[in-house]
Amino acid sequence: MKRLLMLLLLLPASMDAADPGATGPKPATFEVRFSRTARAEPVTGRVFVAITREGKTEPRLQVGDITGGPFFGVDVSALPPGTPVEITRTTPGYPLPTLDSLPAGDYWVQALLTVYSQFRRADGHTLWLHDDQWEGQQWN
Repeated sequence: MKRLLMLLLLLPASMDAADPGATGPKPATFEVRFSRTARAEPVTGRVFVAITREGKTEPRLQVGDITGGPFFGVDVSALPPGTPVEITRTTPGYPLPTLDSLPAGDYWVQALLTVYSQFRRADGHTLWLHDDQWEGQQWN
């Protein structure tokens, strides 16, 4: 299978090292990584963190529209297993622009990775894209 959707280990990252004496709330940051048992080779794709207040279904199934839960993502290129990816307070998201826009509260959080496939075009350009496997581009 060319495309693999993996649920990833999600850990809260440590407090902002730039200001170790800071008081008050810690900056919102998530550290995401995948293990060698999930995928042995490096991966190119996009790492997402889905956040919701509703715990009845997976957070990844509750994102994607203006009334859904927010999600944030970063592209990765040749990311080896075990290497952390950080979703930080400045990572772009939807429908909220950043994690700093998220109101204080209790949340369910889920990380996932969508793997991209390499497409070499006849004009010499190379693109990395989600390779539809007949799921209709339903990335989550």
